[in-house]
Amino acid sequence: MKNKSIKTSILVPALAVLVAGILLMAGVIGVLSFSATQNLTSQLMDARVNEYSNQFEAISMSSYGTVMSVAPIVQNLAETSENPRADIVNALEQAIKGNNMLSGIWTCWEPNALDGKDRQFANTKLHDSTGRFIPYIGSDGSGGYSSYALTGYDDPAAGDFYLSAIDSGKVHITDPYPYEVNGEQQLVCSISVPVTLNGHTAGVVGVDINMEDINATMNTGSILDNGYIYSLSPGGLLATHPDSSLVLQQYDTTWMGNYKEEIERVINNGGTFAVDAYSDVTNTNMTFLGSGVKIGSTDDYWVVCGVVPQKTVNAASNSLLFSVIGIGVLLIVVVGITILVIVRRRLKDLPILTQVASDMALGNIAVADGRQVDKTSNTRNEIILLIRAFADMADGVKQQADVLEQIAQGDYSVTIPARSDADVMNKALNKMVENMNEAMSVINSAADQVATGSNQVSSGAQALASGSTEQAATVEELSASISEVAVQAEENMLNVRSAAEYVKQAVAGVSSSNQQMGILTESMTDIGSASSQIAGITKGIEDIAFQTNILALNAAVEAARAGDVGKGFAVVADEVRNLAGKSAEAAKQTAELIETAVRTIERGTEITSQTAELLQSVEVSAQSVTESIERVEYASTQQTSAIEQINDGLNQVSAVVQTNAATAEENSATSEEMSAQADMLRQEVQRFTLRDDKRGAHPSSSRTHETLSCTEDSVPSLPSDMDLGKY
Repeated sequence: MKNKSIKTSILVPALAVLVAGILLMAGVIGVLSFSATQNLTSQLMDARVNEYSNQFEAISMSSYGTVMSVAPIVQNLAETSENPRADIVNALEQAIKGNNMLSGIWTCWEPNALDGKDRQFANTKLHDSTGRFIPYIGSDGSGGYSSYALTGYDDPAAGDFYLSAIDSGKVHITDPYPYEVNGEQQLVCSISVPVTLNGHTAGVVGVDINMEDINATMNTGSILDNGYIYSLSPGGLLATHPDSSLVLQQYDTTWMGNYKEEIERVINNGGTFAVDAYSDVTNTNMTFLGSGVKIGSTDDYWVVCGVVPQKTVNAASNSLLFSVIGIGVLLIVVVGITILVIVRRRLKDLPILTQVASDMALGNIAVADGRQVDKTSNTRNEIILLIRAFADMADGVKQQADVLEQIAQGDYSVTIPARSDADVMNKALNKMVENMNEAMSVINSAADQVATGSNQVSSGAQALASGSTEQAATVEELSASISEVAVQAEENMLNVRSAAEYVKQAVAGVSSSNQQMGILTESMTDIGSASSQIAGITKGIEDIAFQTNILALNAAVEAARAGDVGKGFAVVADEVRNLAGKSAEAAKQTAELIETAVRTIERGTEITSQTAELLQSVEVSAQSVTESIERVEYASTQQTSAIEQINDGLNQVSAVVQTNAATAEENSATSEEMSAQADMLRQEVQRFTLRDDKRGAHPSSSRTHETLSCTEDSVPSLPSDMDLGKY
């Protein structure tokens, strides 16, 4: 947008807002109109479908009312008449007279259920071969009728009109089916009412509705010009349809199966439905509206459905929508042209303003002579007023340019007259000239002071450089001494570490010996315990030897008593006694030896315990020595680290001293250069013409300025205990 003209910048957003607003308005109106038209069309379809539903219900209820009124009459005649068969036929004929919607009226009775005289009427008119009463009164369509016997009543496949009512005992309405009436095949629907005698269902009275007449009646009109009506029976058969070839077809075998669930819902529960589906018959999308119709007290619903092509339903809505869009487009064109004309008229002087602004941007202020601007006419046009303002501004800029030219030539004594109290620019220029006068005076005075200070700084810098050189030499000597101390400290630390390692090994040996001595002490204790046990065993052997000796004596006595017979036994007893004596002697000696060994072990255990205590004392002393050596090692490490830090600090101090010397030399050179620049600055200031010859002392120059006087003797020395930080 930054490269577009003002005209375009105004027109494009205005037209964009206009188009968006009109399109939004047209869209809202179109959608609302489309929705309203759709609702109106749906209401018209609903009204037509309800109209045909009511018409279908009225025709069906007329026939239903006929049969419901005839059934009680037939029942009464069956109960009271002396000749019920003839009277019932007469009642049926009276009921069908003048009723053109009925194909026929009939009654069918169970065997002998009417009057018990079926055999008398066998093979007679209006009876079957068994005499069952089955009269059928068929209409000829012109008010006349004929009577004959009912057929198909006992066939389960074709006799639903009779068998369902007789079996259930309820009013029953059949799906449409073909039946021959007066020799002509007709499409009929039967309404059957059971007749009860003595608490039992004895027969059925029914009427046949001519579905072809209903079909013709319901298709006399249309829905929305090209829509149509059809109906479905409770069994799902097409009862009526403009295309007669579809009648009696099961609906779910046709395109109507596309909305099977909706149809089944209405057949079972009543109500309505509305769906959009594709029709194979018309090869287009159709809108279907259905309504359930219940006939009398029957259980199921018939469905009356209206069908209209969707393009017909949407035709009125689309036409209205296109009209709204057309009006919106026309409105956009008309309003857009109007805005364009107005903007062009209002901005016709804009190129002049653009040219004036461009000239001033390029520095061309010749517009001030008035040749491009009409300053005499009265106008309220903001662009013309803006052009005049630019011309006046150019005049003021020209005056300011003249003054700036004098200032550029070095004349700071000029004064610019203010055009008004609000003339900020001229006031600022006068203030600038006044400030420049004061600044030049200050610069002149400052140049003198800078020259003086530079000379003093140069002298001090030379003295500082000389002192820094001497300090650097001293620091280098100190650094060399510290380095030698660091080497000796490093050797001491290594020796201490070696001694600590030897002591650790000795401590480990003593600790191992102490452990072995403990094991030896435990072993000697175990030996002493075992010796005590052996002494007990030896004591037992002595007791056994003593007992054996007594037994041998007893045996010898008994052998002596036995005489010659016991001589051999006496010899054996004597040998046993001798062995017992030797055993006792050996046990005694063994006991003495064990006692001696126990005493020896006790002395060894005591010596071992003393040795273990001595080793423990040695281990404790060795650990103390180790700890002392470790502390010495730690102190040596700390000493080495401290020496390294001191050495690093000296190196840093040396570097700082060297840097200070170099900096002092640079400062001296810089001071000399500043002195030369101050002389040049004074010469440049003398080129300008100032008010009242202000090149002299400026008021601010009367202040006392402290200058730095630094000689070799006045260089401050650093305290010996100063913390130099990282230096």
